[in-house]
Amino acid sequence: LEPGSLQVVAALHCLEHLPDPLAVLDPLAARLARGGLFFAVVPNTTGLGRRLKGERWFGYRDPTHCSLLSPKDWVT
Repeated sequence: LEPGSLQVVAALHCLEHLPDPLAVLDPLAARLARGGLFFAVVPNTTGLGRRLKGERWFGYRDPTHCSLLSPKDWVT
């Protein structure tokens, strides 16, 4: 894909499964058009579910989750 050729990039419940999400996000960002939309959904490590369930939270129970970051750490 050419740089700036994408209007929308959606990453739904996939980034938390990557050992190095930036290795995927940086090339995607380069292909996003100016004013384009990047939409991602990841487990919220600071959310109510995590606070209520502690170590029993679903994010921790999935062994394929290798990048459980705080919301602040996802925003660059």
